[in-house]
Amino acid sequence: MQQEDIQQISNLLDQKLDQKFKDNNKILKGEIRTEFKENNKVLKGEIVDEIGVIFSQSFNELEVKIDLIDEKLNLVVDKDDKIIKKQQDFEAEMAANLGAHDRFEETFAKTDKRIKVMEDKLKTKCAAA
Repeated sequence: MQQEDIQQISNLLDQKLDQKFKDNNKILKGEIRTEFKENNKVLKGEIVDEIGVIFSQSFNELEVKIDLIDEKLNLVVDKDDKIIKKQQDFEAEMAANLGAHDRFEETFAKTDKRIKVMEDKLKTKCAAA
Protein backbone atom coordinates (compact mmCIF):
# COMPACT_ATOMS: atom_id res chain seq x y z
CA MET A 1 0.00 0.00 0.00
CA GLN A 2 2.72 2.40 0.73
CA GLN A 3 4.14 1.74 -2.67
CA GLU A 4 0.80 2.68 -4.26
CA ASP A 5 0.51 5.76 -2.10
CA ILE A 6 4.01 6.79 -3.03
CA GLN A 7 3.19 6.16 -6.68
CA GLN A 8 0.01 8.25 -6.43
CA ILE A 9 1.85 11.03 -4.65
CA SER A 10 4.58 10.84 -7.26
CA ASN A 11 1.98 11.00 -10.03
CA LEU A 12 0.25 13.93 -8.37
CA LEU A 13 3.57 15.73 -7.96
CA ASP A 14 4.41 15.00 -11.60
CA GLN A 15 1.04 16.36 -12.68
CA LYS A 16 1.48 19.45 -10.51
CA LEU A 17 5.02 19.91 -11.81
CA ASP A 18 3.83 19.51 -15.42
CA GLN A 19 1.02 21.99 -14.80
CA LYS A 20 3.42 24.44 -13.17
CA PHE A 21 5.84 24.00 -16.10
CA LYS A 22 3.00 24.65 -18.59
CA ASP A 23 1.86 27.69 -16.63
CA ASN A 24 5.41 29.06 -16.51
CA ASN A 25 5.78 28.44 -20.25
CA LYS A 26 2.56 30.36 -20.92
CA ILE A 27 3.74 33.24 -18.76
CA LEU A 28 7.17 33.25 -20.41
CA LYS A 29 5.67 33.07 -23.90
CA GLY A 30 3.32 35.93 -23.05
CA GLU A 31 6.18 38.00 -21.65
CA ILE A 32 8.39 37.19 -24.63
CA ARG A 33 5.62 38.07 -27.06
CA THR A 34 4.90 41.29 -25.22
CA GLU A 35 8.59 42.18 -25.18
CA PHE A 36 8.90 41.19 -28.85
CA LYS A 37 5.92 43.36 -29.78
CA GLU A 38 7.30 46.28 -27.80
CA ASN A 39 10.71 45.88 -29.43
CA ASN A 40 9.03 45.73 -32.85
CA LYS A 41 7.12 48.93 -32.10
CA VAL A 42 10.30 50.68 -31.00
CA LEU A 43 12.23 49.44 -34.03
CA LYS A 44 9.42 50.40 -36.40
CA GLY A 45 9.30 53.85 -34.81
CA GLU A 46 13.06 54.26 -35.17
CA ILE A 47 12.90 53.10 -38.80
CA VAL A 48 10.06 55.51 -39.55
CA ASP A 49 12.05 58.32 -37.91
CA GLU A 50 15.15 57.45 -39.96
CA ILE A 51 13.09 57.30 -43.16
CA GLY A 52 11.62 60.70 -42.27
CA VAL A 53 15.11 62.14 -41.81
CA ILE A 54 16.25 60.64 -45.11
CA PHE A 55 13.24 62.05 -46.95
CA SER A 56 13.73 65.44 -45.32
CA GLN A 57 17.39 65.53 -46.32
CA SER A 58 16.55 64.37 -49.84
CA PHE A 59 13.88 67.03 -50.25
CA ASN A 60 16.22 69.70 -48.90
CA GLU A 61 18.90 68.62 -51.38
CA LEU A 62 16.34 68.67 -54.19
CA GLU A 63 15.19 72.15 -53.19
CA VAL A 64 18.79 73.38 -53.30
CA LYS A 65 19.27 71.80 -56.73
CA ILE A 66 16.00 73.31 -57.97
CA ASP A 67 17.09 76.74 -56.68
CA LEU A 68 20.42 76.39 -58.51
CA ILE A 69 18.65 75.38 -61.71
CA ASP A 70 16.26 78.32 -61.29
CA GLU A 71 19.20 80.71 -60.88
CA LYS A 72 20.90 79.28 -63.97
CA LEU A 73 17.64 79.56 -65.90
CA ASN A 74 17.29 83.20 -64.86
CA LEU A 75 20.85 83.86 -66.05
CA VAL A 76 20.06 82.18 -69.37
CA VAL A 77 16.86 84.22 -69.72
CA ASP A 78 18.82 87.41 -68.97
CA LYS A 79 21.42 86.44 -71.59
CA ASP A 80 18.65 85.70 -74.09
CA ASP A 81 17.07 89.09 -73.37
CA LYS A 82 20.45 90.78 -73.94
CA ILE A 83 20.95 88.85 -77.18
CA ILE A 84 17.46 89.80 -78.37
CA LYS A 85 18.15 93.46 -77.48
CA LYS A 86 21.47 93.36 -79.39
CA GLN A 87 19.70 91.76 -82.35
CA GLN A 88 17.04 94.48 -82.30
CA ASP A 89 19.72 97.19 -82.04
CA PHE A 90 21.61 95.59 -84.93
CA GLU A 91 18.46 95.44 -87.06
CA ALA A 92 17.71 99.10 -86.29
CA GLU A 93 21.29 100.07 -87.20
CA MET A 94 21.06 98.03 -90.42
CA ALA A 95 17.81 99.79 -91.32
CA ALA A 96 19.46 103.17 -90.67
CA ASN A 97 22.49 102.14 -92.74
CA LEU A 98 20.25 100.97 -95.59
CA GLY A 99 18.44 104.31 -95.49
CA ALA A 100 21.77 106.17 -95.56
CA HIS A 101 22.96 103.92 -98.39
CA ASP A 102 19.81 104.66 -100.39
CA ARG A 103 20.31 108.42 -99.86
CA PHE A 104 23.97 108.04 -100.90
CA GLU A 105 22.89 106.18 -104.05
CA GLU A 106 20.37 108.94 -104.86
CA THR A 107 22.99 111.66 -104.30
CA PHE A 108 25.56 109.69 -106.31
CA ALA A 109 23.06 109.22 -109.17
CA LYS A 110 22.25 112.97 -109.17
CA THR A 111 25.94 113.85 -109.10
CA ASP A 112 26.62 111.37 -111.90
CA LYS A 113 23.86 113.00 -114.00
CA ARG A 114 25.31 116.45 -113.32
CA ILE A 115 28.77 115.24 -114.34
CA LYS A 116 27.38 113.79 -117.58
CA VAL A 117 25.52 117.03 -118.28
CA MET A 118 28.74 118.98 -117.64
CA GLU A 119 30.71 116.58 -119.87
CA ASP A 120 28.12 116.95 -122.62
CA LYS A 121 28.27 120.75 -122.30
CA LEU A 122 32.06 120.63 -122.36
CA LYS A 123 32.04 118.40 -125.44
CA THR A 124 29.55 120.71 -127.11
CA LYS A 125 31.69 123.79 -126.33
CA CYS A 126 34.85 122.03 -127.46
CA ALA A 127 33.19 120.91 -130.68
CA ALA A 128 31.85 124.42 -131.29
CA ALA A 129 35.22 126.04 -130.68
